[in-house]
Amino acid sequence: MFLNGDGKPFMSAFDALIASSDPDHWRCIDLKLMQGTTLSVKIEGPNAAGIELVKTSDTIPGKYEMFSQMATFPLELSLQTTPNGVRLYANFVSELTQLRKPGSQQKDLTLKAGEALKVGDISQPVEIIAEFTPGSATKVSFTGAELNLTWNAGSKEVEVNGEKARLAPKSGRVELRVLLDIPSVEAVTNGGEAYLIKCRDYRKLGENSPMEIRTEGGDVKFNRLEVYPLKSIH
Repeated sequence: MFLNGDGKPFMSAFDALIASSDPDHWRCIDLKLMQGTTLSVKIEGPNAAGIELVKTSDTIPGKYEMFSQMATFPLELSLQTTPNGVRLYANFVSELTQLRKPGSQQKDLTLKAGEALKVGDISQPVEIIAEFTPGSATKVSFTGAELNLTWNAGSKEVEVNGEKARLAPKSGRVELRVLLDIPSVEAVTNGGEAYLIKCRDYRKLGENSPMEIRTEGGDVKFNRLEVYPLKSIH
């Protein structure tokens, strides 16, 4: 077992319990690191079953952050010719559709300004496909448990949990594909023009939390609105 820091002070108090019969699966891990510190953990060897319990108690005062692990969804990269030249596009791999559970599918749905549409349960892993014609709307928002996604007509930008990217309508439409995992939100715009990823605080995810969609400044026509719960890959 190797612990590699990044040169910054770190708090080394942690408990790591590994099943000796199957060292690839952690039974319990509770790492507490100082803010801004990175830590990598690697287990090597054909069996790597020699570690059962590691515990140290030396601590460094400071502000601590809980460690959590995550893996991003796989992407397919391609080169596309655009009016601005050749650009690199990133889109989710098609195999992810095999993880879909039965969900909701709506077409040609009009959402009036000031009204709210609630769909799905985003406290669990979910896929969202939204293609809409904004018309005169100035803003379209998708909010819920640890999700704050907003498209702004004035700046022609989309903002996902604080991260922004340019998103101008194509042939009058805006396309979004969003994958929500327990610790993360990932979004692809207009078929791969931009890819955004941000964290979600899994500790704040309550059960049965629908996503709420609102529009400001005018009605919005959703040419396609689909929400699919996702199966675990385990």
